[in-house]
Amino acid sequence: MASGGTASKTIVGGGGTLELLGGAVASAPTVSSGGTLEVGGGYVLINFAVKSGTTLDVLSGGTASHTTVSSGGTMELFGGGAASGTTVKSGGLLEVGPGFVLSGFSIAKGVTVEVLSGGTVNKTTVTSGGVLELLGGATASATTVRSGGLLEVGPGFVLSGFSIAKGATVEVLSGGTVSQITVLGGGVLELFGGATASATTVKSGGALEIGSGYAISGYAVSSGVTLWRHGERHND
Repeated sequence: MASGGTASKTIVGGGGTLELLGGAVASAPTVSSGGTLEVGGGYVLINFAVKSGTTLDVLSGGTASHTTVSSGGTMELFGGGAASGTTVKSGGLLEVGPGFVLSGFSIAKGVTVEVLSGGTVNKTTVTSGGVLELLGGATASATTVRSGGLLEVGPGFVLSGFSIAKGATVEVLSGGTVSQITVLGGGVLELFGGATASATTVKSGGALEIGSGYAISGYAVSSGVTLWRHGERHND
């Protein structure tokens, strides 16, 4: 909806999209499952609830303030967009798209943050039950994964020089790569078919889990290290 346009009690059905631009006026829009609300250049969206099955896109020049993403809802942030006071509830998804920089965000229990190609996260904290997914072309710096938190390395992403702390888990999915990873006592590194791992160090108390489709060869299980394969545990 362009500048000067007005929409009142609009319902966005499944597969439909309502785009709001600067100068537009929208009152009480309802987005049904499968529908998308886009906030474009100059528009400010305040106190909006992203419900299950719906998507909110914040495009360049658009602003979303005090947004709540409910379980099953998705909020996508793109370069040039702005978001403040965002709350993502358990089961909600926050996607960091091309050109957007998410800084200082804490991923709570049940919440997933997915960083797409061209997206950036900085000083992210993954708390217990939270998930951070990094895909090829994404950038992540100063990431902290606390006990119970999960970091997923997806297709095309390379995670290098990372230490997996006690209680934390790093999963390397098909197409993902880890290099020079250190698994500290109580930490877990999971490798799945199609993943690549090099120069991995597992310290006493740490665990290496071999998932479906991954083949490990010539690995020496050191004292205090745990190796899992298809649900079977081997300790030395």
